[in-house]
Amino acid sequence: MLSKINFIGICLILLTVIFGNKIATGRYCAYYDKDTIWAFGQIENSKRIGFWVFLGRGKYSGTLDAVGNFNDDKLNGWWVEYYEDSLQTKYVERRFVNDTIVGFGNFYDEKGLLKRVQWYENGEIIGANEIWKDGKFYPSNTAESTFLKELITPDNEDLIVIINSWSNIIDKTVAGIAVFLLIVNVLFFFLKTHV
Repeated sequence: MLSKINFIGICLILLTVIFGNKIATGRYCAYYDKDTIWAFGQIENSKRIGFWVFLGRGKYSGTLDAVGNFNDDKLNGWWVEYYEDSLQTKYVERRFVNDTIVGFGNFYDEKGLLKRVQWYENGEIIGANEIWKDGKFYPSNTAESTFLKELITPDNEDLIVIINSWSNIIDKTVAGIAVFLLIVNVLFFFLKTHV
């Protein structure tokens, strides 16, 4: 009888640990480069989802590079990139749908003032205006691009750490099962020696 209870308990522990971590929602991921976090956000089924933050790497470590949303590991919604300076000055804000830039993008100078607006269709620049010293917009054929794909793509040597927000619940469940098994085993031992 005791061996059946122990077997069932051990199976419950294994099932809780193995499947609990796979089906639990709310998993978060952080990318590391030489023990320094450079990105963090939520993942689901090994794909980035929701709001993500990207920080500078190398000599720009600790500065903000970009923030935005993923849906099924694709850029979706507004993304903001920042100059690599200590002031975290906004460089550009653009909207994406499934990794494709749509609508317009606002570009800012080092002081944070709007300097250029670019329009996109199917990810391609179809027009641009820039602000001159008189504060008015004038058509421009100068295109400005960004390094967003480079900022958000992990290198092969980067470490990826998965943090499961349900891990405390899973740990408590496993500990509860283990305590139950310990109590049952002690009771069986006590009853066997005193009867």
